[in-house]
Amino acid sequence: MNLDTTVKEYFRIPERAHYKGTFGVELELEGTFVPRLNLLGWRCEEDGSLRKSNAEYVFSKPCTFKGTGIKVRRLFKALEENQAVINDSKRAGSHLHVNMQDFTLKQMWTFYTLCLLFENGLVEYCGKERVGNLFCLRTADCQRVLERVKSALNRGSLMNLKTDAIRYSAINLKSLFSYGSIEFRCMKTTTDIDYFMYWVGAIEAIRLSVSKFSDPKDVVSQFSLHGWEGMCKMILPDHERITNLISEDDARESMWRAQEVAYAGDWHQTEENLGSVQWADKKDLFNDKQRADFDKV
Repeated sequence: MNLDTTVKEYFRIPERAHYKGTFGVELELEGTFVPRLNLLGWRCEEDGSLRKSNAEYVFSKPCTFKGTGIKVRRLFKALEENQAVINDSKRAGSHLHVNMQDFTLKQMWTFYTLCLLFENGLVEYCGKERVGNLFCLRTADCQRVLERVKSALNRGSLMNLKTDAIRYSAINLKSLFSYGSIEFRCMKTTTDIDYFMYWVGAIEAIRLSVSKFSDPKDVVSQFSLHGWEGMCKMILPDHERITNLISEDDARESMWRAQEVAYAGDWHQTEENLGSVQWADKKDLFNDKQRADFDKV
């Protein structure tokens, strides 16, 4: 497995499903008078797991951090105008997909390793009730996720991550096989745009910080060199509302888990092994009208 291969190349993602945007959003809504609207940049879908008056809104196409704020604000305003009352339901949540298609596999695993370091804060920020939630389990709650990740890296193949056994992780790697993305599942249902985008902004800051590290082992080395406070200043200097939720003891435990990933892989592999993964083809993933609508955003 050539770790300098891009996610797009490794998963053989076809051009029709290759996108440059950074974020995709899924918002599951339950409540009263929840409308099903035809909004620019969104599509409204059925979700059989939701109850009462409900809807699931999904980005029609990934977009930038700024575009994400524009589209989410547009939806929240439309809900308010339709006098929708949104419940904080345990069945519903807000999911963020981070596009990895143009990242190399090494960069993708560096991003994942960094996310493990801040995972507890990213989850707890979303609400105490999200900690230990069966639909967004942290790696601290579910060791089998790390066992599968380590096994994949040891084998040089990601196929054992294509399983529902890890689908309900707070940081879901199974979505790589469907969208070429890593999915963050921990955010509760909210219509507070500032609260939501602060969380998205933290994940964006982690994504942008990947270029500061050569590989996952370098994340561990930098933690040893700079300590927890130094890593916070390096990666999330503007997100103290998240980093303050993580004690130094929690940070050390998170680094131990990140270290398991960092030392499971040979980050200098160069052999080609592109035939082991097939793209999970999606019919009508984005239709022509949705593409045209997104181009107007």
